[in-house]
Amino acid sequence: MLLILGTTSTEIKRGKFSGAICPKCRKVSDFDYFVNSKYTYITLIPLFPVGKEAIVVCNNCNEIININNLDDAIVEKLALENNNLKNPIWSYFGSFLVTLSIGCRKISFRK
Repeated sequence: MLLILGTTSTEIKRGKFSGAICPKCRKVSDFDYFVNSKYTYITLIPLFPVGKEAIVVCNNCNEIININNLDDAIVEKLALENNNLKNPIWSYFGSFLVTLSIGCRKISFRK
């Protein structure tokens, strides 16, 4: 059996904000942002989440902007909006299967 181990991500929130200056094109612009949940998997079965990442894209120059290069007020606003985001429940599916398998084996060995 071939086991493939890796990490990938899925989008858990999408939003927009405006009125900030893009550090790349130096113009006041609208921005799209995406919050992604990263998770570990074995052969396409998600095991557990390993973190979140935010991606900000300028609508004027279509460049991905490093959050550290944005104005502190914008970064704080994004952090407040996205602070309570939860990882999708399905990202724990593999961990649930492993726990269930171990539990079933312990029960079957007691009989």
